[in-house]
Amino acid sequence: MRLKRVIRLAGAGLIVMIAMAKASGQTCDGVPDHFFFSQNTGQSYSIVLDSAVVGCGLRPCDEVGVFDGSLCVGAAVYAGTWPLAVSAWANDTQTPSMDGYSCGDTMIFKVWLKATNLESVASVHLGTGETGDGTFCNGPYSKLWLEAPLSNCDDVTDMRPGIIPTGYSLSQNYPNPFNSGTEIRFALPRAGWVALVIYDVLGQEVSQLVLQELEPGVKSVPWDGRDSRGDPLPSGVYLCRLRAGTFTSVRKMILLK
Repeated sequence: MRLKRVIRLAGAGLIVMIAMAKASGQTCDGVPDHFFFSQNTGQSYSIVLDSAVVGCGLRPCDEVGVFDGSLCVGAAVYAGTWPLAVSAWANDTQTPSMDGYSCGDTMIFKVWLKATNLESVASVHLGTGETGDGTFCNGPYSKLWLEAPLSNCDDVTDMRPGIIPTGYSLSQNYPNPFNSGTEIRFALPRAGWVALVIYDVLGQEVSQLVLQELEPGVKSVPWDGRDSRGDPLPSGVYLCRLRAGTFTSVRKMILLK
């Protein structure tokens, strides 16, 4: 029988994030249920994840685990906000068995989606201004972002090309964060006027990607990080808003240079 690990909820911030997850309809308590590891080795290494790119984004109660080879050495539960802090636990040299990471080994990340019970290895990316090289103990901590071939999209908004969806949907852009370009996909169940517009964090319009009548189906629109005049935009957070009929949805995008 596996015993669930006890984690001290340090500070009001984590408690608030767990409350957000419960309010969203999920029933997790901030303690990983899928990934199991030992945290009694006495030494930990901090990892900060800026984002994890999956179709339609992570949902509260999804989990991210970090591995040294096939051994899980740490995990965290996504509570609806980024960044996500993960503590990896080192090997205890006083015990005969390998129970944690070894400095210099490559970090392997896996993402688990609670709704579908799907798990996948995630690729590791370093963004501008982020630290670490993807190995344990490189610097005081590592700051990374992940990308996994999984999807949290609802069945009613199937995003496969050629499928006429039964509902409107705006997927998370891919990749995100991005540098030279990104792809924005959305689903239209019926024909109509569509506006796909990019804004900065101050709410100022910077680019109109779509402003026209479109037929139903799954659409894909590229964006190269430039404004309506063709000038490159600076690094930062941008908002993508889709309006179609009475449907409105907004996604946060991160441009890194």
